[in-house]
Amino acid sequence: MKPFRHQAAIIVIAGAFALFLMWLSGISDKEAIDIAKRFYQRTGVRATTEPWVDSNLVIESLTGRKEVIVGESKHSSLLTSVSTKTEEVASFTLLRVWKGAADEKQKQMGLSETQAKDAILGLASRVGLPRDFELDTIKLDKGYGGLWVGNWKRKYRGYPFEKDWISIRIREGDGEFFSYWKSSSGRPCPTDVAVTREKATEIARKKVYSLLADERAHLQDYVVSLPELKIVQPNAIFGWFSPYHRANSRLAWVVVYTVRDSKYDLTIGSANFAERFIIKIDAATGNVIGGSAAR
Repeated sequence: MKPFRHQAAIIVIAGAFALFLMWLSGISDKEAIDIAKRFYQRTGVRATTEPWVDSNLVIESLTGRKEVIVGESKHSSLLTSVSTKTEEVASFTLLRVWKGAADEKQKQMGLSETQAKDAILGLASRVGLPRDFELDTIKLDKGYGGLWVGNWKRKYRGYPFEKDWISIRIREGDGEFFSYWKSSSGRPCPTDVAVTREKATEIARKKVYSLLADERAHLQDYVVSLPELKIVQPNAIFGWFSPYHRANSRLAWVVVYTVRDSKYDLTIGSANFAERFIIKIDAATGNVIGGSAAR
């Protein structure tokens, strides 16, 4: 009986864990598929087969997304990520491979700048972008065979969120909807500015100096950017930069230190230092609340 009880306990625990993950996911597979279908209808995307969800409860609980796929797993034509938190499409990508006549059509045709702008703004209207996202640029990207790209930035009281943006891309040749990406994790926050730009520059310099440790003589090898006010997600813990960002946003001066020459040899003798430092200073308190040191 003991082995049986042990196995039963494992089954019960595994079942409870699975139910917990399902609770975390927020929405069912069917709801995710319905959200994706409504997105296709609004934007004129044609799904040639019935969409399905590539289920993985662990990944869904970590990413907060369900992946809705059109087509077979190895030959899928559309990939749509649905946020389980906001219950909306977070990203959409056209995956199908274009061959033969489709490629020829893409090469022979070509949208004018005006046509591309009208198409992108039309898609934005049908998607229904939030009002706090402002159009930033519409430009041509020669990657992926040529794409027109529209970019929106989110702002609050005139200040941009550092990592909140929307991108809509269409194919250069025929204007077909290629992709949609939305990032919106920031929150409205106080916008008091008690720290001057000059003071922020001084604080950032001291922080970079401390991060360089034994290689402080190389501070002169960096170019410092003009500090910019942005709404950021703090990630500093006891003076160290963590890969995890807190949920509450703060208005901060963002200062970037970059090595003068992109081809600069970052290893000089025994020195091996970061190519770029990003320092974020709370605009109200002057505290360093985040940043990164990238190699």
